[in-house]
Amino acid sequence: MTPKVSVLVPVYRVERYIEQCLRSLLSNTIINDCEVILVDDCSPDKSMEVVHRVLKDFPAMKDKVLLHSHDSNRGLAAARSTGLLQAQGRYIICVDSDDWVEPDYLEQLYNEAERTGADVVGCDLVREFGAKSLVVNNQFPQEPAECLRGLLEGWVQGWLHVKLIRRALLVEHTIDWVEGLDMWEDVLLSAKVFVHAQKIAKVDKVLYHYRCNPDSIVNNVSESRLEQIVGNVGAIEDFLTAKGMPQAVLDLLPSLKARVKAGYVIFSADREVRRSNRSLYQEHDQELYRLPCSIFGKLHIFCYLHGFMRICDFLIFMRDRL
Repeated sequence: MTPKVSVLVPVYRVERYIEQCLRSLLSNTIINDCEVILVDDCSPDKSMEVVHRVLKDFPAMKDKVLLHSHDSNRGLAAARSTGLLQAQGRYIICVDSDDWVEPDYLEQLYNEAERTGADVVGCDLVREFGAKSLVVNNQFPQEPAECLRGLLEGWVQGWLHVKLIRRALLVEHTIDWVEGLDMWEDVLLSAKVFVHAQKIAKVDKVLYHYRCNPDSIVNNVSESRLEQIVGNVGAIEDFLTAKGMPQAVLDLLPSLKARVKAGYVIFSADREVRRSNRSLYQEHDQELYRLPCSIFGKLHIFCYLHGFMRICDFLIFMRDRL
């Protein structure tokens, strides 16, 4: 029988978190009708030992959990691609191995997809900061074109763990990740999905718990990871151009690039990243003034664009201590 959902879970350096993640998935209400694909991306810690220990507590799930291993560390995008290649489910969803989900996570998303015939079904999430939690109500317009616009403008998130996607859509249009581009890989895939999707739906419930983990790659944007973001932005631009998207869509790309420069360069905690990337997307610098941000942020942008780098250093210093 075809699984209802294939859950793709890359595993790398998560020995402290993978147990909670896996137990939450294997306790889901329709898990017996789904499959969980764990991809060990050559993790150097005891993550897979924890996985095998947890699986002993779920003997009935032996045939529902598929384990795959990379011979070398190939990165998040490659691990998800490996999982997608093995997937047999009617739908797929990506779960990060340091997060956890609600017991009806899969059931709620699957039932809404079947009820509406949607290609993509979203939900809300909670950002977990240890002792503090923050609910995020994700925006998912019903029109795919509006979702694409929101993604490029920044008010629709790229997060794949809150998107159940019809697998046939990915297969038919050969939608996949780009190996080696592990930052913003979700934004690239979401853009491709929104271009080809016919219908979008949403479950207005919090179903996913996103751990704000200081060890996560999204919280450690080095020069090489910035290059990966820029690579995925370039891939998005190439894809939209090749698909002959209307000029109104292509005109949103400068805004996307400005958000990258602001978020990962100008406001970066890494002094060298700030200094060595002043020319990044320089032709779109005026877009930076149009970004929604605080007075502090606007002052920072002004100082950065006018070369007042010591003032920028001071503003970052103060920000990180407030």
